[in-house]
Amino acid sequence: MVLFEWEPVETGIGPPLSEKISSDQVSNLLEENGFATKTVHVNQAIYAIIATNKN
Repeated sequence: MVLFEWEPVETGIGPPLSEKISSDQVSNLLEENGFATKTVHVNQAIYAIIATNKN
């Protein structure tokens, strides 16, 4: 699975800051639920997480 999301930084575009979630938080949630993750930052505001099932 590949997930693109916004880092919680003010950018003037994208969702409101209160709706953004950090790459660390998403990665931790996925790992707690059985996924291995790799995070790639597209730029300062956007990241992708590549998640694979550990099983």
